[in-house]
Amino acid sequence: MRKKILILTYRYPFKNGPHCSFGQNIFYEALRSQFEVKGICIGDKDETDDNFIAIKWDTGIIKKIFNLVQLKPIRQSHYHSILFQKAIDKILDTFKPDFIYVEHTVMAQYVKLKIPGIKIIFYDDESIIYVKSHKLLKTFKERTKNLFMERAEWEAIKISDIILTISDQERDFLRKKSHNKIIEYVPYGIDTAYYYYNWEPDKDKIKILFLGNYDHYPNREAVKFIFKELSPRFLDNKQVEFIIVGRNTKEIKNLIRSNMKVYDDVGDVRKFYWTSTLFIAPIFYGGGLRTKILEAASCGVPIIMSSLANNGFNFMDKEEVLVAETAEDYINIFYKILSEKYSKYLLKLSNNAAEKIKSNYSINSIQSRYLNYLSL
Repeated sequence: MRKKILILTYRYPFKNGPHCSFGQNIFYEALRSQFEVKGICIGDKDETDDNFIAIKWDTGIIKKIFNLVQLKPIRQSHYHSILFQKAIDKILDTFKPDFIYVEHTVMAQYVKLKIPGIKIIFYDDESIIYVKSHKLLKTFKERTKNLFMERAEWEAIKISDIILTISDQERDFLRKKSHNKIIEYVPYGIDTAYYYYNWEPDKDKIKILFLGNYDHYPNREAVKFIFKELSPRFLDNKQVEFIIVGRNTKEIKNLIRSNMKVYDDVGDVRKFYWTSTLFIAPIFYGGGLRTKILEAASCGVPIIMSSLANNGFNFMDKEEVLVAETAEDYINIFYKILSEKYSKYLLKLSNNAAEKIKSNYSINSIQSRYLNYLSL
C-alpha cells in the first residue's frame, strides 16, 4: 500500500499558465509516482484538477493591515484564507496523510503544530533568514513586505522533519543555525528536451539578453543596471543591442533607451536564447534560484552573471560562465566580443554550461535527488 502525502502550495504545480510553477511540477510528478497524493493550492478561482484542489485567493488590504497590527507577516497574510484552512482540515479528516509537503514559508501558516504520525517536509525555496542576514533586501517596500518572515521561517523549520532548500548556500547557512535538523539542497530542474541546445547567434548584431518577471524587484534592479551602466556606453554603436524579455514590462517602461528592445509576455522564449550573443544576469539582491539561468544555459547562450546569481548553480568562472560584479566587468567583455577576441571562447562556455545543466539539472536527476531525501 502506497503512503499518502498532502501537498500545500501557493501556486499551481503544473507546467503551463501565468501562475504555474514548472519547478514545483517536477516535484509534484515525482511525488505522484511514489505516493498517493492530494494537493491544495491558492488559485484564481475554486476548481478541482485531477487530485488537486484550488481555493480562490480571498485576502484583502483590510485583512493585511489587521494581521500586521498583530505582528503577522504581510506575505503570509497575503496568502491567508479561512476557506483554505477549512479545506485542509476537511482533507486531513478523511485522507490521513503520512507526509505533508509545504511549499514556502507563506504556506507554513497552515501547519503550525506537529501532528502525531505525520512527517512534515518544508521546501524553503526562498530563505528570508539567509537573505536578510546577507543584506539582500534593497528597497523599503521589500523590507516591509518581509517583516516578521524570519520568525515565521524559524517556526516552519522547528516543526518540520525535513527541510529542503533551493541553493546549497542557503542549506549551509541554515545548517549552521540549526544543527539538529535535516536540511538538504534540491534546486529546481529543467526540461532539457524542450530547452534544448540550439545556439546560433545573430551574425549581424551583438544581442545582449536579459529575461525576467518585472514584478520582482531584483529583475527591475537588473534592468536599471543595464539602463544606467551598460546601454549608454553603446548608444553610438549600432552593432550592440540589449534585448529585454519577460512579464510585466510596464514596471520598467521608464528604463528603456533607443538601443534596448522590449518584448512582453512572450509565449516561447527559446528563440531569444538561441539567437542572442550573451545572456546577462546582473542580479545583486534577493535569494532563491533563477530558473531563467537554467533555461539560458540549457539552450546554449553564453552567460555573464553576478556571483549572487550563481547561487545554487556553482558554475565555474571562466570555464562554464563569466562572473562579473561591476559595470566595467560587463563592458570589458562586450568589447572583447566586438573585437572577436572571445568568439571561440564563448563557444567553449556555451558547451560546458549546457553539459552541466544536462548532467545535473535534468528532470530525472532532480526528481531522483528529491525522492531520495524524502526517504530519510
